[in-house]
Amino acid sequence: MVSTGALVAQRMRSSTPAGEDQPLEYLPATIGGWHHQPAQQDMIDPVVTDTAFAEALALYDRIIARDYIAQSMPRIMLNIAYMRKIQQESRFHWPELCYSSQGFNVSKLQPVETRIGGRKVGVARFVAERINRHELVHYVMRIAHETPVGSLAVRTEIFRQSLAMHIPDGTMLRTSLILPERNSKAIAQGSKILLQFLDLLVAKSGPNLQALLV
Repeated sequence: MVSTGALVAQRMRSSTPAGEDQPLEYLPATIGGWHHQPAQQDMIDPVVTDTAFAEALALYDRIIARDYIAQSMPRIMLNIAYMRKIQQESRFHWPELCYSSQGFNVSKLQPVETRIGGRKVGVARFVAERINRHELVHYVMRIAHETPVGSLAVRTEIFRQSLAMHIPDGTMLRTSLILPERNSKAIAQGSKILLQFLDLLVAKSGPNLQALLV
């Protein structure tokens, strides 16, 4: 006998067919004054993948990581994770927990609301610290056509989509840079750079890629 939950799941429809994430392969090679540089092992600290993180990565349909460099500007590390189907039991892994599991001390910052690619977008922020490394991280979590910030907002948006009988797709767009030191001035300057980079990234992208990012 088929359960009520299974019947509901069968009736729900995904908002993005398989293969619609292909535009992610065509991220701009140049973004403002930055240009893509293939990653090398000595550029950033190696990441040790623990069991929980590995399980989270297995949920994603596409993962892309790139480094962008510019003269007299900090290196920007870009990571994009894409999921075709997001539900309460299968969501994005929170970046804060990912960094914490790698031994970083994580300090959350006040989220910001800004305009990226002409859209109002919520951006989560935190500083991850380990020994002498101070990494400022910004990320946007898109679920369907919304960019909720925080666990409650994310759960609410997924629930709202389920009420409409949708299984939404989503993208987590994460950028980070290394701060020269950990103080309010450096954080403010770094945050301004990351927000500028995100806006340039979306503006430089084609409409199909823009739709996937934000």
